[in-house]
Amino acid sequence: MSGKLMVDVGDWNGTVVMRYEFTNGSQKYATMNVEEVEKFQIHESTFAGAILMSNRETKLECLQRKLFGLPSSKSKFIKQIKTGMLLFLFEHEERKLYGVFEATSDGALNIEPNAFLSSGKFFPAQVLFKRVWMCKPLSEDEFYDAIKDNYYTQNKFHFGLSHDQVCLLLFYSSFAAPSAYVLLNRK
Repeated sequence: MSGKLMVDVGDWNGTVVMRYEFTNGSQKYATMNVEEVEKFQIHESTFAGAILMSNRETKLECLQRKLFGLPSSKSKFIKQIKTGMLLFLFEHEERKLYGVFEATSDGALNIEPNAFLSSGKFFPAQVLFKRVWMCKPLSEDEFYDAIKDNYYTQNKFHFGLSHDQVCLLLFYSSFAAPSAYVLLNRK
């Protein structure tokens, strides 16, 4: 997908309309209830959302524990994640992006010190989360355009997301959801 995203907020029966205009001139639309959009917390941080990493094995533990973990070298990054931020999980062996998740804690060190020990590695930079939107994972080809500015090598990218990148990933995910923009109970 190559093009640009336009988000129109207005009084259209309480709906936010997202329009994606492709370079060939075609367009796709997705909508979201204004009340749900207002629940997303955009923080005074260096980024508005984040992508966390896993492999096949640690992905399962992440989802069971509702805990994302990164190596201690990423502790500065994880501490910038605040409760309410939208998160995505990139499984690097399959090269697929899972979502949509919401941080239920601020990022910190050793929230669960014994997590991920079965992998033989330590991931003490951690954040708790809940799933807020069930959709099928996006392949790297499907989400690449949303984060292309974050890539610093062919296969590696920075984890922090701007507000526009979060909106684009939500937009792309809307086409992978069973019914577009059905968010799970966020309470």
